[in-house]
Amino acid sequence: MPYNNYLRMLKLPELIGNNKKYTLHYRTTERNYGYPFAKIENNATICKFDKTTDKGGASLDIFTMTPLPLTDTRTYTEKLERLHKKLAFTDLKSKNLVKNTAHFIARPFRSHYRDKMIDLAFKYVALDNSKFLTDSTWSNDRLGQAVPEEWFNNYTNLEFESQKFKVITKYKKWLKIVYGDWRKFPPKEERIGHHGFELFVK
Repeated sequence: MPYNNYLRMLKLPELIGNNKKYTLHYRTTERNYGYPFAKIENNATICKFDKTTDKGGASLDIFTMTPLPLTDTRTYTEKLERLHKKLAFTDLKSKNLVKNTAHFIARPFRSHYRDKMIDLAFKYVALDNSKFLTDSTWSNDRLGQAVPEEWFNNYTNLEFESQKFKVITKYKKWLKIVYGDWRKFPPKEERIGHHGFELFVK
């Protein structure tokens, strides 16, 4: 979501305080939270994570669309990518003793990398002449998945599980940029989860 809406979301009463249905995870709510983006957790669920140190239940990742600078764009995205890899490394765990030890040694630097990523990702949010926005916090291709800023000026409603949500009017074009042929089902052998956790209902 756009940065201004993101800031509003972080203050929603439905997500903060003593709410029992959802928990908002972000660096402003948890000192040791390890990601540069916010998560909204469903408190009625619990996950068993196999590949990461994550805890809690099923959650929705909230990625922020921020402006790409008009100059030194590639340098900017490459710096974010390096921080991204370092931060992700601190969260991993492995059955291999050597690898797991390396992850453990890097883990105390997690908050440091997280804060550097946030500061850099949001560095240009006040830029008023940017032409493109990108998911600066966690995208695997910040340049390739950048979209025109004007796309976030027009919205339409789509239904999901009997609820209507606002989405950008050009959502089909965006899905194609991020996922390719998103209408085509992957082969059966590839229709499996890739995040390394089991989900349970409490």
